[in-house]
Amino acid sequence: MQEDNSEKKLDYIQIILICVSITLMIYSAFYIYFYYDYNDILRHFPENYNSKKERLSPNEIGDSIGGTLNPIIGFTGSILTFLAFYIQYKSNKQQVDLFKKQIKNEKLKQKEDLENRHKITLRIFKSLIFQMLSYYKESGENLQKFVLLEKQKPLDPNIFKFITDSSYVYFKEINFTEIYEAMIWYFNLDNNYFANWEDEFTRTLTKIDFYDKLITELQTKYLEHAKSKTNNLNEVGSELEDRMGEILSDEYFKNYSENGIDDYFRIVHNKDKDGVQIKKNFDGIDFLDLQKNFFSIFIKTLLAKKNIVEYLNRNKDFSERLKDKEFVRVMENLDTFSKLNKRIGTEVQQTNYYINNLEQYFNGYFSEDSKQLKSISDFISKINLK
Repeated sequence: MQEDNSEKKLDYIQIILICVSITLMIYSAFYIYFYYDYNDILRHFPENYNSKKERLSPNEIGDSIGGTLNPIIGFTGSILTFLAFYIQYKSNKQQVDLFKKQIKNEKLKQKEDLENRHKITLRIFKSLIFQMLSYYKESGENLQKFVLLEKQKPLDPNIFKFITDSSYVYFKEINFTEIYEAMIWYFNLDNNYFANWEDEFTRTLTKIDFYDKLITELQTKYLEHAKSKTNNLNEVGSELEDRMGEILSDEYFKNYSENGIDDYFRIVHNKDKDGVQIKKNFDGIDFLDLQKNFFSIFIKTLLAKKNIVEYLNRNKDFSERLKDKEFVRVMENLDTFSKLNKRIGTEVQQTNYYINNLEQYFNGYFSEDSKQLKSISDFISKINLK
C-alpha cells in the first residue's frame, strides 16, 4: 500500500511539472503575440518609442522582448530539463522496483517449490510407513494363525505364510537427508512445533529396521524348524517301516491280540486289518496318533515278549543270553521302538518350545497392544499435511 501511495505522489509531481511548463510556454507565446500586436509589429515594421518619445531600432525592440521573456523562458527550460531528469529517474526506479519484484517472486517461488518438495517427501515417507505397518500387522495375523496350527497339530507340516512386501526396499532408497530436511521444515512451523521430534524420528527408523530384520529372522527360523521337523519325522517313518518288515513276519505278534499292529496299518498305510483303504483323502502319517495309539501299545507288546524271552533265558548269564538271536532281536526292537517314540516326543517338546518363542514375539511386537507398532503409528500421525 505504501508503494502504491508513493507512485501516486510521484505521478502528481510529474503532472504539476508538465502543467507549469505548458503554462509558462503558453504565457510566453501570448506575451509575444500581444506585444507584437500592441506595437503593430505583426503587420508593419517595428516603430517603437522609448519614454523620451525617441524611435527605437528593431534590435532594441528585440532586446526589450528578450529581456522580458528570457527569465521566463530560462525558467521554463530549467523545468523541462528537470522534468526530463525526473522522467528518467522514475523510469530507472521502475526498473529497479521491477527487478526487486522479480527477485522477490523468484524467492517466493523457490520457497513454494521447496515447501512442495518437502510435502511430497513427507507424503511418500508417511505412505511407506503406513504400508509397512499394514505389512507388519498382516504378518502378525499369519504368525498367530501358524501358532494356533502348531499348538493343535505340533507334528503336522504346518505352513507359516510369509507375505511379500516391497515397501521397505523403496523405503531404503529414499534420501534420508531430504526426509530430515523436510522434518525440520515441518516441525519448525509454528502450528507443528514438537520439541522431541528428532528423538522419535530416530527411534522410528530404528524400529522399522528392527521389524524388517525380525521378520527375516522369523522366516529363517521357520525354515529351520520345518526342515528339522520334516527330516526327523521322515527318519522316524523310514526306520519304522524297516523295522515293521521284520515284526510282521514274527508269529508271536500275529498271535498276540492287542499288539497295536492294526493301528500301525491305519495310521501309516490308511488301511484296515483286511487291507481296505480307510480314507479317500489321506494326508500322511499322523505322528501324534502314531505315538498315542501305536507306540504306547506296541512297546508294551515288546516288553511282554522281552519278559518271556528273559524268563526262558533266566538260567543263563548275560553273555550267554547275547548269543541267543531271539533275545538280541527283541532287545534291539525294544530299544529301537523306544527311541523312535522318544524322538517323536522330543519333536513335540521342540515344537512347543518354538511356539512359546513365537508367542512372545507376537505379544511383544505384533499384537494390537504392541507398544512398538503404536509408537511408530503415533509419530507418523503427528505429520498432518494439508
